[in-house]
Amino acid sequence: MSVEILARIQFAFTIGFHYIYPPLSIGLGLILVILEGLYLRTKDKRFEMAVRFWIRIFALIFGIGVATGIIMEFEFGTNWAVYSKYVGDIFGSALAAEGIFAFALESGFLGVLIFGWNRVKPPVHFFSTIMVFCGSLFSAVWIVVANSWQQTPAGFHIVGSGMNARAEITDFWAMCFNPSSVDRILHVWIGAILAGAFLVLSVNAWYLLHGKHLHFFKSEPARFAIPLLMVFSIANIPRQVKVGKYRYAFISSAVTIALLLIMVALEVFPYLLYSPQRPADSITIYNAASSPRTMRILLIMALIGTPLVGVYTSFVFWTFKGKVRLDEMSY
Repeated sequence: MSVEILARIQFAFTIGFHYIYPPLSIGLGLILVILEGLYLRTKDKRFEMAVRFWIRIFALIFGIGVATGIIMEFEFGTNWAVYSKYVGDIFGSALAAEGIFAFALESGFLGVLIFGWNRVKPPVHFFSTIMVFCGSLFSAVWIVVANSWQQTPAGFHIVGSGMNARAEITDFWAMCFNPSSVDRILHVWIGAILAGAFLVLSVNAWYLLHGKHLHFFKSEPARFAIPLLMVFSIANIPRQVKVGKYRYAFISSAVTIALLLIMVALEVFPYLLYSPQRPADSITIYNAASSPRTMRILLIMALIGTPLVGVYTSFVFWTFKGKVRLDEMSY
């Protein structure tokens, strides 16, 4: 195995693991802003409990992201030394801007966010939460600018030749707003907010399935993540259609419908049919469940029937594959 392949594997592992955490910090940062804003407005202690819980998760995510990001920064030079020398004046400027304008803002106010609950006034703490979220947004901007410039370079010229050639910036704003940067930034922001909302929703679902903190799920702190997901899932549909990715637009619409059903289910949980006159006779997911014997029979039928359906579907697909043509009579 060549040194180049080993360098690619190492860098792919580093950046693949690192990229799990920055999008989560962006999405979770927005959720922290919403939760703390609701707490300041309503003085509901449940919002404060939710903020304090998710701040701990945010700090952990931020720490892992920083640790893996530093390793990735060094690998630019150790694994891709010649490339770093060639584009360092451009690529490095975007990374430096991320460190100066975004990371410093985020990490500076993060200390107030974590340790300032009883040391600063509530509005000051809320302001620090907003600044941490803004810092994560700005961080994404500069990283995406650096990446987008590699895909659609603009605002530069080549100086020198051969191994001494290097790229220099001629127009800083053209470099920042290269042909693909804006679309990529919107893509990253929407994806990051969806990731953060799904993180909150999944943790809530885990507690719900294990019967813990059930009183919390009948209150707004636990339910707001679902409408937030719905909003950004809907916002993602026209963006995917615009770039021609109709499959992802369909997935976003399907997620929106699923989230709507989940929100209704959580609202009526554990009731399937509620009786206002005689609540004791209401049908719930517990008294409406089938007997264990019935469930075992259904499981056996599913284990037998699912493979048969898969085989039949595959047979139909391969039978008609290539035999259907699109013309003016198609619909």
